Amino acid sequence: NVQVINPNFHCCGIPYFSRGDLVEFNNSIKNYIKILKKYDIKEVVTTCASCEKSLKDYIKWTNGSNIPEEDIEFLKTINVKNIYEYLRENNKKIALRKPVKITYHKPCNINNFEDIKWLLENTENLEYIEMQDFNKCCGLNGISKVKEFKITSKIFEAKRNNIKQSGAKFVTTSCLGCEIALSSYSFGQYKVKDLIEFLSSRV
Repeated sequence: NVQVINPNFHCCGIPYFSRGDLVEFNNSIKNYIKILKKYDIKEVVTTCASCEKSLKDYIKWTNGSNIPEEDIEFLKTINVKNIYEYLRENNKKIALRKPVKITYHKPCNINNFEDIKWLLENTENLEYIEMQDFNKCCGLNGISKVKEFKITSKIFEAKRNNIKQSGAKFVTTSCLGCEIALSSYSFGQYKVKDLIEFLSSRV
């Protein structure tokens, strides 16, 4: 009983915001509002931790912007949640075709890991192994990877070792940035997947 609409949203804008491009960031907000109004959308579900945080923070960052007050008030009526919260609220359990063992890296922007853990523990044929420091930063952290590579390379190495020690061949996460970082420094020793993408490909 759910109608899913997947319109042509632009980027949530967090990359623009992170580099100080507030013009493009505000354009992302305007596009978001325009589409929500066009399709009469009241609830937005996302699979990405950074997108979720960005969408929820729109209200905060519209203060002093050129976005009309009526649009800001409209934003306050929109319910934003991540897919894990949505699945748990509706008690939607998943069954995989074959048994598989995975570990999980928690993105910094995820504030409701209990919903993710519920999914991990209630998915049939899924064995979840919690790696050491699963909730510590992947090391990407915006553009700091470029600026502070000596520091971030140590973080990458520690994360890679923790993944290997878990014994899992798959590490899942819920943030595109984390996914890129974990993949780039895996050295082919494990596969990195978005958790929802991984589960949906195996049901």
